[in-house]
Amino acid sequence: MTEMIINLLGYAASVSVLEAKPALSSQQLKTWIAEWRRRASERRELSALDERDRHDLGISRCDAQHEALKPFWRA
Repeated sequence: MTEMIINLLGYAASVSVLEAKPALSSQQLKTWIAEWRRRASERRELSALDERDRHDLGISRCDAQHEALKPFWRA
């Protein structure tokens, strides 16, 4: 079995090449990017809501701000 050494943040790990995950397919990458763009857009819209709109949705100002400040890659 072929092994390779991977150095991540100063920690070396031996990983079997046969056990390594294949690279992302282009479709998976497109799906991720679409999801990230959707999250970013929704969070921009959420941050632009006024008090009345947030109240109609049942979202507090604090909750809206917390969600809007998340990076796009975090669910």
